Amino acid sequence: MKLFVLGDTHRSDAKPYLPESFLNKMKSADIVIHTGDWCSLKTMGQLEDLRLPVFSVYGNADDSILQEKLPATRLETVSGWNIGIVHGHEGTGRSTEERVRTSFSTPPDLVFFGHSHIPYLRWHHSCCYMNPGSFYYRRKVPYCSYLEVDLQTTGFQTHFHHFSWTHG
Repeated sequence: MKLFVLGDTHRSDAKPYLPESFLNKMKSADIVIHTGDWCSLKTMGQLEDLRLPVFSVYGNADDSILQEKLPATRLETVSGWNIGIVHGHEGTGRSTEERVRTSFSTPPDLVFFGHSHIPYLRWHHSCCYMNPGSFYYRRKVPYCSYLEVDLQTTGFQTHFHHFSWTHG
């Protein structure tokens, strides 16, 4: 099962679109996961147009329309793995990582989160936490990124894709 994980796209209605080359690459995915902060219903529509399952949550930069359409947290079971999705801006804790770890009463096997815009992969006990970074809006890192996960019943492989944009 191939997962494409992205988040913090921060696209406005004026510039909502994901590149066609990336959308073509995503057609090889089985599931798309977005960790929130779409900022544009049009961008979400681009992914939905691919006719792939899209599992997503809202983020702090998403407007009321997106917040009504999407949950704050989401749990799914894929290939026998319990997957949690959360943006990471709500809850208790001083850092994004602390808030994410307290987002689920029972930790899933894998948690995908966003908010910090920093690629992240770390095990906390038996749960693996991953942040794909930001697809468009890098903050404290020199690149934009997304994550591909090959999920099998016996394990998973991750691959961060890092790149720089030469345009907005």
